[in-house]
Amino acid sequence: MSDGSLSQDEIDALLQGTDDIGFDSSMNATPSSIGMTSGGALSQAEISTFQNLLKSAANNEGEALGAMVGKNVSLSNPKIEIVQVSDLQNQLPDDIVEVKMDYDTGLAGEHNFFIDIETAKIISGLMMGQEGGDLTEASLSALSEAMNTISGNASTTIGNQIKKEIRTAPPIVNKISKSSISLAPAGNFVKVMYDFTIESQPSSLIEVFALNVVKDIAGSLLPASNEMSNMSSSNQMQGQSNMMGQQTMGSMNMSMGMGGQKPPQVQSVQFTNFNDTLTESQAGNINLLMDVTMDLTVELGRTKKSIKYILGMGEGTVLELDKLAGEPVDILVNGKLIARGEVVVIDENFGVRVTEIISPADRIQELT
Repeated sequence: MSDGSLSQDEIDALLQGTDDIGFDSSMNATPSSIGMTSGGALSQAEISTFQNLLKSAANNEGEALGAMVGKNVSLSNPKIEIVQVSDLQNQLPDDIVEVKMDYDTGLAGEHNFFIDIETAKIISGLMMGQEGGDLTEASLSALSEAMNTISGNASTTIGNQIKKEIRTAPPIVNKISKSSISLAPAGNFVKVMYDFTIESQPSSLIEVFALNVVKDIAGSLLPASNEMSNMSSSNQMQGQSNMMGQQTMGSMNMSMGMGGQKPPQVQSVQFTNFNDTLTESQAGNINLLMDVTMDLTVELGRTKKSIKYILGMGEGTVLELDKLAGEPVDILVNGKLIARGEVVVIDENFGVRVTEIISPADRIQELT
């Protein structure tokens, strides 16, 4: 290295070092424990890429669920493992809540959540504004809404990264034994276990992806990563070559003389600090929806009549509705009941004074 050149061994080592670019050493797992024992199902680059994507999505998912239940919810530290169905069954408790939400738009493949019974009771109870209790049909519906929120946020984050619109099928929620999980018995799956806390109370959440889904996601991101790595290696090699050329030219100039000219003055470039510009971009995503308009309807009442009666209606016909005089009217947003109120008159126009906001439990009841 005294002449400023690289040996062939050093060049080979530099090129081989690019193979591991992007692998996150913080995964707390060796390649064999992650899934290399399954015939190299996922490369280290694919695992690292997918895990980093889940990390960025998990924070948004926790915040979205926390906003729904009015509690501090944290979802973090996804740990990845390649498993078969038999392996997964051995790791799950005897009774489990399964939420099946297969990908059907943008991606195609199986996608499930597995939640222990106590955690499922906590989430559904918070959604319904109550604590404890058994997992009833209404509780499972509330849990379905919560998991739909989590999965929807994750799909949006992943879709933005891979430039696709991603959607899952509507959630199917069941309390089952671990021997009855609905995953296909053959093949490998990617199991992700999160650190899940509600008001600092630790819980667990398991998400399972079909292997082909993870490969499609990682494959959509890796070409760009590889191209950047190759460009970085090429620039590094070119930079070293330029440095060697400059050293050689410098030596030649020194030996030939500079004709009495002063050497050029060199100083470091001062770059602008862009950290302050990130503050606004980290604001809540809810601000993006503030200008969205929705239909708000006030329903005085309903009734059912036969076609014969409707065809016979004329001026002066009186319709009796299903509500009593003075009973609150229903306030609906996009057809969904959200509140009730009483009719008032404002400057000769009808208006409604809100007297009751529908609780999450009642909204779940409307959905079921």
